[in-house]
Formats: sequence, structure tokens, C-alpha cells
Amino acid sequence: MNYMPELNAFAERMRRNPLSNNAQLLWYKLMDTANRLHWPETFQLDNGRLKSLLNVGSTHTVLSARQELVDDGLLEFIAGAKGRPSVFLMLSVAALAASAGQPEEESQDATYWI
Repeated sequence: MNYMPELNAFAERMRRNPLSNNAQLLWYKLMDTANRLHWPETFQLDNGRLKSLLNVGSTHTVLSARQELVDDGLLEFIAGAKGRPSVFLMLSVAALAASAGQPEEESQDATYWI
């Protein structure tokens, strides 16, 4: 995976069809983790670490954000058992956009009002 095209494709996807703030933050944190680990095909994280990454106290918040990413086709995971972390597979947002025929980024001529 190439980090910057993925970030750009995700930002564009969120402009078109935003997920919850927690799901978006989780995606960014998972991408950062994959990048720091030098892009393994899969990596493992437990719910405690996910709560820490999102700075939340509720496991339900983490599970809901994770499920949003799964439902949106951005993440696959295998749930861990007690004492064993879940296994995560980040799916390429850039590849999803390309297969859907969507441009990776908006035109440079676009004007944004902030």
C-alpha cells in the first residue's frame, strides 16, 4: 500500500460519504499502525489498545467504529479470543475508488469554503 494515495482516497471518500468521527479516527490510527509496522498484510491489536488509540473508555465505541469500517468495505478482521488480539487487514481505499471508477482526488481547480 502507498500511504499518501490511501490518505487522499480516504479523505475523498469521506467527503462523499462520511462515516462517524470514531470510525474515521480508527481508520487513520489503523493506517498509522500499518505504516509503522512497514505494511504487513495483517497485524494484531487488542481492544484495550484500540480504546487507547481512540482515547475512549468504552469497548462498545471501539466495536461500533470497527464495524462501520467493515460494513463500508475498508477493513477485514478476525476477532480475537479472550487474551488474544484481533487480526486486522486494511483494504486499499485507493483500489476501491479505482474499481468504482471514482477519481482519487478532486480537481486542483476546486474551490473550498471553510
